Amino acid sequence: MFIRVSVTPGMIVEAVDGAVNGCVVLSVTENEAVHRDGRLHVGDFVVCVNAESLRRVTNAQARAILRRSSMLSSVVTCV
Repeated sequence: MFIRVSVTPGMIVEAVDGAVNGCVVLSVTENEAVHRDGRLHVGDFVVCVNAESLRRVTNAQARAILRRSSMLSSVVTCV
């Protein structure tokens, strides 16, 4: 699944179990890009943002990747 994001994504993710399967979505902020798109929900796993893998990353690394994604149009891949 690809979600095009041109502003802040509006989601909080957490690296669980060493982020083997990516990062799990903990919350989605209302009226932000991910919420308006409607395809990504709490409990989904985000695997990649703008070709940057979220597999085997720390929470700090995941936050940095998402912060960078808010600076440009983003493609989010999830399972």
